[in-house]
Amino acid sequence: MKNVAGLLVIVISWYIGKTVKNKNGVKNARSWWRGITIIISILGLGLSGCVFPNKKVYHVGILCGVDSLAATIDGFITKMNDYGYIENQNIVYDIQKTYFDPQGEKRAIERFVEEKVDLIFAFPHDTALTAKNNSQGSDIPIVFAYVNIEDINLVNSLREPGGNITGVQHPLDSLTVKRFELLLDFDPTIRRVWVAYDNNVSVFPTALKALRIAAQSRQVSLVEVSISNLEDIKADLDNREKMADIGMDAIFLMPDQLIQSKSSWDLIKVFAQKHNLPISANIYAQIEDCALFHLGNDYTEVGRKAAYL
Repeated sequence: MKNVAGLLVIVISWYIGKTVKNKNGVKNARSWWRGITIIISILGLGLSGCVFPNKKVYHVGILCGVDSLAATIDGFITKMNDYGYIENQNIVYDIQKTYFDPQGEKRAIERFVEEKVDLIFAFPHDTALTAKNNSQGSDIPIVFAYVNIEDINLVNSLREPGGNITGVQHPLDSLTVKRFELLLDFDPTIRRVWVAYDNNVSVFPTALKALRIAAQSRQVSLVEVSISNLEDIKADLDNREKMADIGMDAIFLMPDQLIQSKSSWDLIKVFAQKHNLPISANIYAQIEDCALFHLGNDYTEVGRKAAYL
């Protein structure tokens, strides 16, 4: 490439030397400077490919397992932009949203691995674990978010995660207890709180344990319902409709993906509205749709922290 650029300079210099004189044989200074400009421009073009190699374009696979947390992606991309990674210039994002679809998450991660992306950003709990388990054998680094690391075998510890994975921890235990206490502060007459969770795939046993301790200390009974599908939720609520006493004074939603699905929320919401029950929500969007309140993280800020990592 350098040889070609040099040859172009020689040819153009000869051409300019033949053409910079005016009709009276006097050299034209304006034409001369125009010629120098042409030489410099062509020289720059000729050398750009060999002296300054093309910058790498990074490919990042993002997998969001819960639609309500999608704002985390915006925070991540915005902060990456602040760090100099400009979308469609030196970084490209492949964004996948699955929403309570374990098989879909598995396929997305396998495709990221096959395409050899430079980074995988996956959240929340189950999704991050799927990313780790289905990228074994690759050297692709993983960043997670919304993970209570004490409950799943994702990292060795927060200080020393080990392997090629790190992320933003979700303070689930403390948030769960605080949210429960706020519910009782709003209505001190509450004595029975309905709590449903998928016991088969639960990723938050420590949060549930903390909730039980908090309830006992406040002399409140937890009406625990173990579920494995939407029909279990419907069956429990339908049975309560037939009772003279529905057996609960409030509803407390855990961060269970099954509970947070739209179909589950619709069932719970209708039941709560019919019986005038307060709901302690686990996601922000639910306070705009019947729930009494929500306490949680700033989704966008979590994305920014993940970008830092």
